[in-house]
Amino acid sequence: MNESTEQRMDRRQGNFLERAIRVVAPERGFRRAMAREALHHFGYDGAQPGTLRGHSGSISKNASPESWKMSRDRTDIMWDARDMERNFCFVGGILDRTSQYTCARVSYQSRTGIKEVDDRYEDYFASWMERADLTNRYNFRQLIELGFRAMLRDGDFGWCWRDHGDEYRMQGIEADRIGNPLQLRQDESCIGGVTINELGQPTNYEIWRRTRTCQYVDKVNVAPAHFTHLFRPTRPDQYRGVSWLATALPIARDLYELMGFERQAAKFASMFSGFLKPRDKNSSGALTWDSVDTATGIGKMNAEAGKLLKMDGMDDIVFAPGTQRPSGAFMSLVDAMVREMALGLNLPYGFCYNMAVFGGVTARLEVMQAHRIIQRYQNLLQDVVLNEARNRVLGRAIARGKLPAHPGWRKGAWQFGPHITGDLGNQVQADIALLRSGIKTHSHLTQEYLGEDFEDVNTQQSREIVAMRETGTKDKVPVELLDPGLANASQLLASMVQPPQPGLAAKVGDPSVKQIVEIIAQAADGTLPRETAIANLQALFGIDPLTASKMVPLRPTFIPGPPQPPKAPVAPTAPTAPEA
Repeated sequence: MNESTEQRMDRRQGNFLERAIRVVAPERGFRRAMAREALHHFGYDGAQPGTLRGHSGSISKNASPESWKMSRDRTDIMWDARDMERNFCFVGGILDRTSQYTCARVSYQSRTGIKEVDDRYEDYFASWMERADLTNRYNFRQLIELGFRAMLRDGDFGWCWRDHGDEYRMQGIEADRIGNPLQLRQDESCIGGVTINELGQPTNYEIWRRTRTCQYVDKVNVAPAHFTHLFRPTRPDQYRGVSWLATALPIARDLYELMGFERQAAKFASMFSGFLKPRDKNSSGALTWDSVDTATGIGKMNAEAGKLLKMDGMDDIVFAPGTQRPSGAFMSLVDAMVREMALGLNLPYGFCYNMAVFGGVTARLEVMQAHRIIQRYQNLLQDVVLNEARNRVLGRAIARGKLPAHPGWRKGAWQFGPHITGDLGNQVQADIALLRSGIKTHSHLTQEYLGEDFEDVNTQQSREIVAMRETGTKDKVPVELLDPGLANASQLLASMVQPPQPGLAAKVGDPSVKQIVEIIAQAADGTLPRETAIANLQALFGIDPLTASKMVPLRPTFIPGPPQPPKAPVAPTAPTAPEA
């Protein structure tokens, strides 16, 4: 690593003790300086910053993620993040945007493989989602979004699972209520309100009630089996989360103050419309001005909108130039600070501030990066809280007999709404190519573009086609005119009509068909003369004579009756003697 001139000079001058030794014992001080210079070549320059920049804090601050110093910093960052969310539009907007794309639509899709079971699971869970909140203020999706936003801002969030009748209900717990932030005690078994055992496993969570005067009272101990703790760990030894905004807050605070100063300067420069410049310095007097400051002798004149006043021909008017603020250099500084904050949040610059500067492939790369970050947070929600909610709610309903049991009752998928897309036309064409090649399925595309279940979309499409067919049949309009995308729809729908079963028309079909069959049958068994049958077909149904004659048989056909039972054999009688 290269060493700057200032660092080299600072290292050679030494600290206060070394300078004192050089004054008292120059020879010993010289040997000490030589030894330090030699040791300098066998280490990292970054480990010896000198006095030109601050120290890193060494072991006391950086060894443990849950040291007393880190716990205090975590709490201070939480307060600062809440203040910036309220007052700085950039921080509030980033939290809004990230929460919106991550938790826009949260729904559950069961995949046991049996449609009837899946429908019952999904209907029950959707019904529970409306009453999931213990306080009856939010539904399940709102609870998840509020918890996710609080995790980004404060560092972590929790839900207590409470019994409410024969169901579970959720109670949201903000980060400052997990442990008492006013009690930063040094305890190896309790870290920020999380009690751990000798294996490092959480055994208890301290939940406090916060009053409106910001007092923390009524501590309740909650076991991990009844508590879900959501946070984004960055070190394996962490038990409490740190605000997502931690690295961006110092820059956000500076930018907030700089923009306030710049707005104040711009407003100050816009306060003055013009100035009167006297031609003769000795000609100004009290009669020329509306008021004169006796101490300074500066005269003032009230400006009236749309009116010019003549000042005895003695003065010139000089209009104030338009404000030049903010300058190009200031806007470049703002741009650089926003880019630095975006890097700290691991978000693309265009997603945070201004995507208009990008185009083509660059914009698509920015959108893809944002989508990857959103997917990462959605996976975190699934692993920590969503699957836990599914297991608790469906498991208890199955145990209570409200739902049928199935070996795959835990199998399912979570839907989060449509994916963020930059160039929709290009993306659609690429997805169609992937679909035709078999790399993507219809379920994948339905989830990406609609955020819904593929089976639900298919069912809705089928219902729409049936509705268009019924409307077209009633109004005598082909289905293709109602939806030009349905090519050959009428022909395909007609081919799906099942042919009638043999004999069905003669039994329950059209009465005219039944009468024709009866006339032919009567002519066949001889109960109706053939000429009469032909005449009836011509008169009643308008059938031409040649066709009617072909339909009626030429002679009656013997139709055997039902089989008769065999007669019993008659015993032969003995011959009688002839009469005398």
